[in-house]
Amino acid sequence: MTNPLPSTPAFSVWSALWNPFRFFAGSTALISGIGIVLATGAIASVSSTHFDGVLDTHVGFPAPLWFFLLEGIVNWISLASCLWLGAVLLREKRAFRALDLFGTQALARWPFIITALVCLLPGVQTYQKKLLALAKSGETVLLPPAGTPTELASFWGAALVMIFVTIWFVALAWKSFRISCDARGGRAIVTFILAIVIAEVISKLLFLKVLLPLLKGT
Repeated sequence: MTNPLPSTPAFSVWSALWNPFRFFAGSTALISGIGIVLATGAIASVSSTHFDGVLDTHVGFPAPLWFFLLEGIVNWISLASCLWLGAVLLREKRAFRALDLFGTQALARWPFIITALVCLLPGVQTYQKKLLALAKSGETVLLPPAGTPTELASFWGAALVMIFVTIWFVALAWKSFRISCDARGGRAIVTFILAIVIAEVISKLLFLKVLLPLLKGT
């Protein structure tokens, strides 16, 4: 009696949210992921939410649409490139497809859409303007500005969402790395952590040294 062929996993929204790599890979993941990165940047441009680092999110200054789109692209490429190099060193002569890694890493950034949407809340926007006004005043302030209960609840609620989304993204990025590169064990975990740290530094430097000067030059 022969073993049955492995069946295609049944699609469900819950599975797609927590482990989209069961359903999307290769060029499909790449195209979908790039679309997600760009959509996130477009939404973030409305609320002036900056993803100014692989793991960083700040509600701040307004900027043109292209600036927000480039932030997402820089973050995606920075981490995917570091993970690719780590996988090459980790797996030595064993092959893996860079297309799968880059595609699923782009797809792993989808939770940041939640952050961009949450930052559209009126309470977050109003309190953000108070923070910006305080920052522009140049005064030394030890306490955040006062706000209404709705503003404070919205702002700090958004902050908690940002933390949760970042943890969610790291979990998805690890799944992407593990599945795409068949990475397992302690060496794989250390490689992943080092890649995250290095990519964060690279993305920050690109933000400060390339993107911001480009913005100031426009």
